[in-house]
Amino acid sequence: MAEENVKKSNTLKDKLGIEGERSITPRFIATKGRELAVQYINILQWLPKYSKEDGICDIIAGITIGLTMLPQSIAYALLAGLSPEYGLYSSFMGTLIYVIFGTVKEVSIGPTSLMALLTFEFTRDLPIDFVVLLTFLSGCVELLFGILRLGVLVDFISAPVVSGFTTATSIVIAEAQMKGLLGIKYKSVGFIDNLWKLCSNIQNTKLGDAILGVASIIFLLIFREYIPEIFLRIAAKRQIQPGFPSFRPPPFSTTHKNETYYFGEMVTELRSGIFIIPVVSVLANVAIAKAYLRYEYFGRDFTAALVTFVVSLGISIEIGLLLGVAVNCSFLLYLWARPEINVDHRKVSSDHEYLLVTPDGGLFFPAIEFVRAEVCRIAVSEGGGVLPIVLNCSHLKGMDFSAAEGILNIQTEFRHRQQTLVLLNLKEEPLTLLGKRGKGMITHCSHEDELEGILFGDKEDALLENTIKLMEEEVNIPLLERKLVLEQADEKSDKKTVQ
Repeated sequence: MAEENVKKSNTLKDKLGIEGERSITPRFIATKGRELAVQYINILQWLPKYSKEDGICDIIAGITIGLTMLPQSIAYALLAGLSPEYGLYSSFMGTLIYVIFGTVKEVSIGPTSLMALLTFEFTRDLPIDFVVLLTFLSGCVELLFGILRLGVLVDFISAPVVSGFTTATSIVIAEAQMKGLLGIKYKSVGFIDNLWKLCSNIQNTKLGDAILGVASIIFLLIFREYIPEIFLRIAAKRQIQPGFPSFRPPPFSTTHKNETYYFGEMVTELRSGIFIIPVVSVLANVAIAKAYLRYEYFGRDFTAALVTFVVSLGISIEIGLLLGVAVNCSFLLYLWARPEINVDHRKVSSDHEYLLVTPDGGLFFPAIEFVRAEVCRIAVSEGGGVLPIVLNCSHLKGMDFSAAEGILNIQTEFRHRQQTLVLLNLKEEPLTLLGKRGKGMITHCSHEDELEGILFGDKEDALLENTIKLMEEEVNIPLLERKLVLEQADEKSDKKTVQ
């Protein structure tokens, strides 16, 4: 029992990073707590260095952005089908939290037109309780993304997909504002339906609303830095409720149209929005960042951009983005399964030459059959079934069981027609796997300078020595079996080939 307690104590010390025989004391726990707090609560890092000059700059920036966010937030609330006050609540709640935990000072935290549109799509004709629950659950999902460190998924969004996505969303957002700009009232679902009903009701345009809307746009474009308070009231179009809502948990049940909805039923009503909104919100922020990059693309990239754009307009922006990512991933899978294979004729002397075959990519189970067929084809068509083949594995980062079996099958085919195959630049992990699977009968070398001696026998028994070295280093074979393999290799080997 005492030994178990000592082991548990040592394990705890290892987890906490305690060196030597240092004991866990309250002072040590407090130090570790401070380190963790500084690591995850970013305000503790910059606040001690905060200067008077920083404060003045932040006040100016806060007033400027605040005046801009007020009309924007009201417009976003109307776009989401909510009362204007909810846009105002959203405009400052996110920033109050981000100032404590945020790490990127340039990012703007708050409601966006894209999130307003998505919220409207998933809570159409539902009471405000569903909207509040949707935003709460979306935040929980985003927090889970952070805990599980799923930020790597963002790397699958290419610049063409971002370009198609941002172009489509800008058109969708502009079109969604047109009915308000022209004073037309109608209900629509999606971009196509909205465009059709806009054209069908264009004769109902209210001239006064249209003139006011266009004049406001012109004014804001010219004087975007100076927005009088009167325009906030014009943008709101209805009386804003004064005061703040009470701070309480989100509603986990509600009543709508004389029907009671409990938590499970509310989640069912919100459908996939609980996952789509947090995913798209993260991707949209990345898309905004990547949109500033200069990028030229054709071919496959253009296809991904076009698919994202068309599907975003024709179906929905979230499906368009996800489908664009899927198209990009399918291209990556194709390149993974069909790597480009380069062939280089190398002449060592007037009598000696070999073919250097280099797969331009990794080698795992989707690609191994293709690589096997191509290497064997090259060995016969370009090497005449006689020239030695050197398979350059410099791009090979790893190898699975199927790939190892495929390499051994290639070696078997080469042995049958007495043609030499040498693996070049094979890394330690795949070398170990091949050594165990092939019992050492795979010839390899680490540098191209060694090839002449191995292939053409400038060094006596060089090929046999390399084969034996792999077997002895990588494979644990009983002595009797090892001796038998060596005797067979010695009998069937010449200066070019070991069978």
